[in-house]
Amino acid sequence: MQDVVVGSTKIPGLKIVQLTVRANDDGWFKEDWHHDKLTALGFPGFQPVQHNITHLTTVGVTRGFHAEPWDKFISVISGRVFGAWIDLRQGDSYGEIVYRELDPSTSVLVPRGVANAHQVLEAGTTLSYLLNEHWTQEGRDRSKGVNLFDPAISVPWPIGEDRAIVNDRDRALPALSQDMEFSRRASTFNVTKPAAGEQVREGKPFHVLYVCTANICRSAYADVVSRARGAKGIEFSSAGIHGLVDDPIDPPMGELADRVADSRSHVARQLTRDIVDAADLILTMGTEHRRYILDEWPSAARKTFVIGHAAREISAAPAELQLSEVTDYLWRNRGTGPRDEVADPYRRGEVAALKAATEIDTHIDAIIPRLEQMIDRAH
Repeated sequence: MQDVVVGSTKIPGLKIVQLTVRANDDGWFKEDWHHDKLTALGFPGFQPVQHNITHLTTVGVTRGFHAEPWDKFISVISGRVFGAWIDLRQGDSYGEIVYRELDPSTSVLVPRGVANAHQVLEAGTTLSYLLNEHWTQEGRDRSKGVNLFDPAISVPWPIGEDRAIVNDRDRALPALSQDMEFSRRASTFNVTKPAAGEQVREGKPFHVLYVCTANICRSAYADVVSRARGAKGIEFSSAGIHGLVDDPIDPPMGELADRVADSRSHVARQLTRDIVDAADLILTMGTEHRRYILDEWPSAARKTFVIGHAAREISAAPAELQLSEVTDYLWRNRGTGPRDEVADPYRRGEVAALKAATEIDTHIDAIIPRLEQMIDRAH
């Protein structure tokens, strides 16, 4: 008999994992998480970086629905809960609902954008959460939510609303219909292919935007050294998702940038909607920066890519690729691996700074000359 069975649901990416719980003289044992076994069974790529445990003492405690900006693998350590999930991602599966009871033999992978809820069925229940992003208050504040007892959802909670224990935050969450109205409005500017005249603004330089966390290390370095190239027809800028506004470039990266340009001209900026809108191509230093942009400004999805992925695909692109086709080409060939990211060198010493600078140099060496060739052909 298989130790683990992975099942799909009508919500894409929401996986139910059946685990073997073995009784022994001490009680029982289970292998709750095994990366290689799950991957071999078609489990999506999932790399946990944080492990949270919550202990629930009272039957009837009901929490949700929360759609947070990270994937989570939820397991029951002891006890039982009734779990429910609603897809709040725009697309064909929007509004789909899945629910079932969970015990130590059943775990679930909840993808980002799918709202999670649970109701405690047994006193002393303990839940385990593996997250692929570190929990942050900002991430929680950006989460979407739906009311647990919205009649339009009709989740068959074993314990009804009159006896369920719900906190004030969850009781105040909106009905699904309110979120659907938001989604319909947002869909008019969401991930749609831009018209040919919109993708590259006629008569203006092609604008490349670099994005990292604070805009004082990686994106700052990329911005400074790219500007120093004097690429004809291309302009460069940078910003941070948590920009240390007006700060200079961090000294180790600044010293490396000073080899080719004066880094003192750089001042950090906070990423904004206007900055995103002004860019033709957005290159992020890590997947977390791309995810932030897609969460905040979904319309930027087709022009936002991790820098290593963009370098890899642009360098291998057909010779006849036009400048107006670059972002569409990257979108069709999207797919990011860990080697595409540039690790944050902040406060990690000169070796880490040199490694980051070398990787960035390699990437822009692949990207900028190809963009220049496309601009030359266009003229």
